[in-house]
Formats: sequence, structure tokens, C-alpha cells
Amino acid sequence: VVELHKTYGEPMAQLKTPMELRQHTNGYHKILFMGNSKNVTAIEELNQNIRAQLEIIAQDNSACVTQAIPTMLEYLPEGCSKAHGVKELCKHLGIDPTTQLLALGDAENDAEMLEMASIGVAMGNGCPMAKDSADYVMGITNSEGAAGAAIKKFVPFTNL
Repeated sequence: VVELHKTYGEPMAQLKTPMELRQHTNGYHKILFMGNSKNVTAIEELNQNIRAQLEIIAQDNSACVTQAIPTMLEYLPEGCSKAHGVKELCKHLGIDPTTQLLALGDAENDAEMLEMASIGVAMGNGCPMAKDSADYVMGITNSEGAAGAAIKKFVPFTNL
């Protein structure tokens, strides 16, 4: 949890019991379900058993379940996604996302954003859903500079 805070800027976690979670039907930003990255069995259980249960709960509560990294599931309120946030930003800036947006991603939670962008680019290390949603898949990974290479490839700079 601390690693997510330091690496991705996520808010510090508040641990809640299932009973406490039931009381927060409309007042949550997101709920994270995390497995131990050193325990392959725990990750498989998170992705199979727990996800199946969360999907059922999400349907009943107009929510969604997505995944940013293999060891974590995100339970989000309806309308809460990267795609929604990017649409709102584009609207504010007067940008048409279907003709003027380059989106980069590597995870399941990027898929909708990659689909809506005029050019959606998945990183070479991206998950299958991100790659399937993208218009273009980079031949290199995040750690090999895929994002920078994608920007150089698709954004026409005159002073480079």
C-alpha cells in the first residue's frame, strides 16, 4: 500500500472491514483489493475468485471492476475511469478526443481511454486488453522508453 502511494501517488489507504465498506455506498473514490506480489497463488485467487464476486456486486451497484497492475483490483463508482477523466479534460480544453488525442497505456484500466482516442497506443508490455483496445502496439516496453518513442512517432514536433 505504501509502495502504491510512493510510486503512483495514490492516497494512503484506509483499511475497512466488509461491514464498514457496506456503509460507504456513495462516498468512496475507489476501493482497492490487493494481493501479495510474492505469492503467485494469492494473485491468481485475486484475479479469479475475488474478481468474480466483485463483478456481481458491481452490477448490483452501478459500479465497475478494473485492474491497473496484476496484484490489485479496483472497484470504482459508475462513471469513474481514465476515459471519463480524459473526456472531461478534452472538453475543458476544447480538444476533440476522436481527432486530436494521443492516449498511451498498458493496463486494463487504460483500455476504454485507448479506444476513444484518435490514436491509442499500448506499450509492448501491456496487458492483452490494452493491446486489443489500441490502434498501435509499441515493440518496446515502458522501461525501454515506449511512451517517449510513441510521442516521437505520433506527435509532429517541428523543433526536434
